[in-house]
Amino acid sequence: MNEILEKRLRRLSIVLVAMFAFNQSIATQTVNEDLVVNGNLKVDGEIVYKKSFYIGGDASKFYPVYFPDLSWDSGAFDLQVYRHSIHTDTSGQGSLMARFVSHSSQWGHGSAFDNSEIYYQNNLHIGKYHVPYHVAGIVLWLRGQATYYYSSPSEIGTLLYNDSGDGHVQFREYPTGSGVYKENHYAITQPDSGLLTSGKTFGGDLKVVGSSIFDGKVGIGIDIPSNELDVNGTIRAKEVIVETGWADFVFKNGYELRSLEEVDTHIEEYGHLPGVPSAVEVQENGLEIGQAQMLMMQKIEELTLYVLQLNAENIELRNRVDQLESN
Repeated sequence: MNEILEKRLRRLSIVLVAMFAFNQSIATQTVNEDLVVNGNLKVDGEIVYKKSFYIGGDASKFYPVYFPDLSWDSGAFDLQVYRHSIHTDTSGQGSLMARFVSHSSQWGHGSAFDNSEIYYQNNLHIGKYHVPYHVAGIVLWLRGQATYYYSSPSEIGTLLYNDSGDGHVQFREYPTGSGVYKENHYAITQPDSGLLTSGKTFGGDLKVVGSSIFDGKVGIGIDIPSNELDVNGTIRAKEVIVETGWADFVFKNGYELRSLEEVDTHIEEYGHLPGVPSAVEVQENGLEIGQAQMLMMQKIEELTLYVLQLNAENIELRNRVDQLESN
C-alpha cells in the first residue's frame, strides 16, 4: 500500500514540475499569467517582488518616483530600494541600500507610520521620501541617470515617475470637500535637510529596555548634532553630575586677587565681571555648565577673600577707635 502511494506521489510531482515549466492554471479556464490559482494558495514563506528600472534625466537632480502599494489591506508596506555595487552603471557612481516600512493613512484610518533605513557609498542617490496621506504607497526622490533595483513582499503597482524637465509627477485625483485634490511632486536639486542618510529613522516613539551604547553623536530635536548630545529643548532631571575642575586655586598662595578698584573699572568698561563671558558670547556659543559652575565658585571664593580683607580692615579700625576712646 505504501509503495502504491509513493508511486502516485512521485507521478504527481513529475506532473507539477512539468506544469511549472510553462504557464499554468489551477482550477481555471484560461492562462494569461505565469501562475493563476482560482482558490486558496498556501505559501510556506513569502513572495518577493523584485524588479529594476532606470531614471534618465539630470544626474544633479532627484526625481520623485511613486511606488504604489497594492497590498495596503494586507499589512505594512515593506520596500527595499538598492544599488548593490558602487560600480552600477559607471565606475564609482555609488551604491545605495535603503529600506522603508510604512503604511499610509488612506483617508485617516489612524494606523499610518513610516520607518526608514538608508546607507550609501560615494554619491547619495536618494534625496527625500514621503508617505502620502490618502494614497497607498511611498514616494522616493532618486538621483537621475542611475539604475535602481527594488524588492518587496508587498505587491507593487506600476511605478510612476517623470525624468524630464522639472520631474513633475501627479497622481491619484480624489474628491475633497472643496473639489478635487491632486498629489503633485517635483524634482529637487538638494537632499531634504531632515533626511538621515546613514542610519534608521523611526516614525513613532522608541522604547529601549536595557542598556544602550551610542557610538556617535545623538541629536534630540535637531537633524545634525555637532556634539555627543545635542538637545533642542528642555532637559529635566533629578540630578546632573558634571566632571570638571574646581576653583580652590583661589585660596592658594600666589593667587593674584584683583583690587576692588580694578574690578570696578572692568565692570564700567565691559559690563561684566572679569573672567566671565559676556551675554553676547553666551548667546552665540552657549554656556558650559561645568565651566560656569567653576567660574561662579571662583567668584564666590574671591568674594570670600574680599570679605575677609574688609573684616581685617574693620577689626583694625575698631582697635584704633578703641585706643582713641581709651585716651
